[in-house]
Amino acid sequence: MLSVDTLYPAAGSAYDLDVESHELMASAGEAADIAAALENTLSADEINKSVATWYQV
Repeated sequence: MLSVDTLYPAAGSAYDLDVESHELMASAGEAADIAAALENTLSADEINKSVATWYQV
């Protein structure tokens, strides 16, 4: 438990993690499978709308 009466020193950013990271990237086969699944379940207009509003929850 942290005491609310103690001043703790700033020791760096909570986002500065010394861990290995990797760029996420689908393989060509995975991308083709995803595209095929989308094309089988959504219309082109639905896909375009989803892409255009990707940031909305």
